[in-house]
Amino acid sequence: MRPGECDVHEREHKERGYTLTELLIVIAIFALLTGVAIPTIARVGGFLSDDPDLAARELYSSLRGIKVHAATYNVDTAIVYGLEAVEDSVSGAPVRVISSYGIARRMNDAELKALEDQATDESTPQLLPADNIAAPAFVMVREREAIWRRMPAKACVLSVLNNDNPSPGVEGLIGATTTQSQQEGFTAITLYDSAEGVTGTYYTKIQPNPDALLTFNSTTEQEVIDFAFPAHIFKPSGIVEPQDSPVARFTLNVGPVPSASLEDRFAVAPGDINPATGNPDAAGVWKVPVRIELFRTTGRVKMTS
Repeated sequence: MRPGECDVHEREHKERGYTLTELLIVIAIFALLTGVAIPTIARVGGFLSDDPDLAARELYSSLRGIKVHAATYNVDTAIVYGLEAVEDSVSGAPVRVISSYGIARRMNDAELKALEDQATDESTPQLLPADNIAAPAFVMVREREAIWRRMPAKACVLSVLNNDNPSPGVEGLIGATTTQSQQEGFTAITLYDSAEGVTGTYYTKIQPNPDALLTFNSTTEQEVIDFAFPAHIFKPSGIVEPQDSPVARFTLNVGPVPSASLEDRFAVAPGDINPATGNPDAAGVWKVPVRIELFRTTGRVKMTS
């Protein structure tokens, strides 16, 4: 080979670029990697945005984690819901929805005694739970860094009847015999936060938003519990309270917040033509929410569309 001939061949190869076969191999490899990666990313929520799908997955994960916490630490553990009143974009009326949630555990006897001593020392009897049977005392869980979590801005927990009822608010009555209250299965709890002080643990009672106060349906009369939050309580055995409920599973519907635009809330907006009938639909057709179910006797958590 004459001097410089090798350099000429290398230069000619570089100028030719890639062959068709080489390009097809690269495309095939890229397609294979994409086919593997996309389902994996989708399963972990990589393509979800600030919408009910993301909110439902986060809530679903929290519920499963709470069940594990109850069994691991052998303590009743609750998911506590924060209610908020928002304006309905259709009716203009205020509607109560669940917009946030946290994790709490039942206070033990020693903690209740410390709470009682604190209330006595500070002459603040209102610090104590008004009725530890109607609304048992729970304290926020800190070791899981789960103090309080807001749902995505465009999503909330709606009424379980929102597909049939244009009023999408959650039930504000605990212990009632209405279909909605039974399906939601909320238990009222009194909620506390804790902090370590010089002389021991210091407790603060957490008050709900004024527009989200609960009404407890006692055997004699309905009464407002100023400091009560709705919750689902997981026992260490896995069961979900209340056990005397007539339904086998409790339901949470995660959907667009009522203050969202009609386009976000409805598949067919009120007054628009319904493709199924060809006529204007006065009530509109709701977008199907993401449904989360809690099986009362097993604590199983299931999410469906």
